[in-house]
Amino acid sequence: MAEWTPPPRPGTVRRSAGATPSSSGPPGGEGPLVTEGMLARQRDVDRKRREWRQEQETLQEEAREGWTRVWKTVGWVVLVVGLAYAYWRIQSVYQNRWPIGLVWGAMALCLAAGIGWMLWYINKSDL
Repeated sequence: MAEWTPPPRPGTVRRSAGATPSSSGPPGGEGPLVTEGMLARQRDVDRKRREWRQEQETLQEEAREGWTRVWKTVGWVVLVVGLAYAYWRIQSVYQNRWPIGLVWGAMALCLAAGIGWMLWYINKSDL
């Protein structure tokens, strides 16, 4: 004679170890007892993990953008200070009598830099 087993409680389903929530085996099947509340709790935990991971990614992206902004600012400051120092150095050596070749070279360099910047700005894709 077979041993008597009580019927499952309402709201509980017996599932095999590799079963998914949508596939339910026979009520007396093997596997751990999984309630709908346990499944809901697992979904809630998974949702919170996804939200936490997304928040961490957002914070990291904001930090990267912040450091990029800092380095761009530092670059501009170094460039302006370098140009001011170069002008001061040339002015202290030549007074107001600069060699004409140096003047033409500085003008050509400024013109080339301006054209290069315009081409870069026109082709910039993240505007």
